Amino acid sequence: MTIVDDILHTSLKIKTPEGKNIPIDFIDIFYIHEATIDQDYAQQAAIFAYFSTVQAGMEKALNDVKKEVEELYAEGDLDYRAQMDQEGEKYTEGKVKANILLDEDYSKKRDEQIRLEYDVAFIKAVVNALKMRAEMLVSLGANMRQEYGQTDMRLRQLDEATKEVKRTLKSRRKQV
Repeated sequence: MTIVDDILHTSLKIKTPEGKNIPIDFIDIFYIHEATIDQDYAQQAAIFAYFSTVQAGMEKALNDVKKEVEELYAEGDLDYRAQMDQEGEKYTEGKVKANILLDEDYSKKRDEQIRLEYDVAFIKAVVNALKMRAEMLVSLGANMRQEYGQTDMRLRQLDEATKEVKRTLKSRRKQV
């Protein structure tokens, strides 16, 4: 069993910042079909551009969530310090931090940040794989052109050899 067999029908979904689910079928996106290499090559830029823009949008969403997490942390820091001061409770950095980390709103936003970090890492891997696919398409196209050139040259050599045999046979028939 090869890795291609393992991922043959694997499809993952990522959620864009707009909430749209994008299915990613690894074979459909990354597999290069020799019979349709021209079509694969022609579509490569569009596929790359699409996933690159998704990546940019997801990175922006991640940065926005990181900012919100930092703001929630800062607000929580101020609120918990004020609350402890008002209650006459002695506080330490550790106690304030623990209260913030246990805060439900902060925790939910932090979970969202972690999910987005995973999604961004995943989409970066997709974009990187598409760059490698583009390089492979260029290499395969060059190899195919070279093979076609060699095949054409070989066919011309065979054609010349056939013509030479015919000339030789014709010349021998005249001698007989």
